[in-house]
Amino acid sequence: MRKSEDDRIKLHRRATPLFSFEMIHRIIRMLIFGLLLIISYAIGFVLSLFIYLILFLCRVLYLI
Repeated sequence: MRKSEDDRIKLHRRATPLFSFEMIHRIIRMLIFGLLLIISYAIGFVLSLFIYLILFLCRVLYLI
């Protein structure tokens, strides 16, 4: 009983490739989430720069 279970586990382990579809899907999902995070940080950075530029221009125009 025990030997046949071990053989079945070995066969199953040999049948599954190194990169299964589930692993690839997980990696792609992690990459997409990482890209979304980077893009959101970039958008926030650009918006904050834009707001600082507008405030700076308002201050300069107010001084003139």
